[in-house]
Amino acid sequence: MVDGSRPDPPETHGEWTPTDFGYSRLLAVGVEAVLCAFALGIPIAIIATTGTIPDVETMPRWLLLANFLVCFATFAVHELLYAAVANVYGCRVSFTDKYNVQFVDQPLSRRQVAVILLAPTAILSTTALALLLSGSPTIAFTGFLVFMANTAVIAADILTTWTVANLPRGSVIYTPLVGPSLVSSPTEGSDSVG
Repeated sequence: MVDGSRPDPPETHGEWTPTDFGYSRLLAVGVEAVLCAFALGIPIAIIATTGTIPDVETMPRWLLLANFLVCFATFAVHELLYAAVANVYGCRVSFTDKYNVQFVDQPLSRRQVAVILLAPTAILSTTALALLLSGSPTIAFTGFLVFMANTAVIAADILTTWTVANLPRGSVIYTPLVGPSLVSSPTEGSDSVG
């Protein structure tokens, strides 16, 4: 460990470099707008082609409330899926005060970080599409809400994955519990691949 707070970088890599995986607020808003247009288009196309249009006015109030609670549950499941996948890679998982999960204390490859970030999107989007294609207007409405709620939170995942993918090949990422993420890239002539 370097100074007792983080692991040494791999032997074939350089020192840890603090990295801000931040991106401009304008870029995040632009990506979110495109994602929401996509998220609206897919379910509406499925509902229109299958004829499963729910009649919200005749839907029981408890069912409407339950469906909107599904939206909030989608956010929680999204975060729990991060934790589950990060745990598979041996990361310690910490839920922060900003309602998100942080995987810490385990250097990860670019591929591992991408899998952790994109797993909730893939799993919940597939689940939502299956609900949309169910043929039942009520279940399709639930699928629509899950799809929209999941899409509302994936802009940061996509932008961070893009940033990680653009790191030098073979780089490893370390996220301490406190402070910025750290990146260590292979030194000249090393055979590291990631």
